[in-house]
Amino acid sequence: AKSHQVNLELENDYDGELEGDRGQLQQALVNLLLNAIQASPADSTVRLAAHAEDGRLIIKVRDEGTGISESTLDNIFDPFFTTKPEGEGSGLGLSISLGIVERHQGHLSIANNPQRGVTARLAIPLQAQLEQQT
Repeated sequence: AKSHQVNLELENDYDGELEGDRGQLQQALVNLLLNAIQASPADSTVRLAAHAEDGRLIIKVRDEGTGISESTLDNIFDPFFTTKPEGEGSGLGLSISLGIVERHQGHLSIANNPQRGVTARLAIPLQAQLEQQT
């Protein structure tokens, strides 16, 4: 964030535990933060907010970039899809993040903000849900 001259702001209203793979969840969150930082202009702020709601941890990453076109939004989770110049992105970050979140029985969505920028929203169960065997 410093090298991109972007400020980070944290609002954490959750003081508890989350069952899951720490390394994978960290990777998913770092991917979202990196995308937000790279999409943000200098002297802007990326906001990270976390709270619990209905047995889920909700994490939002909000940037102040230009947003994402509707046609691009349809493809952002596709493997190898990127809007970055060649050599600057693999197009795997969001695809990997989605897979990690879904393996944790969670949900990941990305939407344009009304004013500007994008918000990525993760919702992950606080307690791991064991798959029932039939």
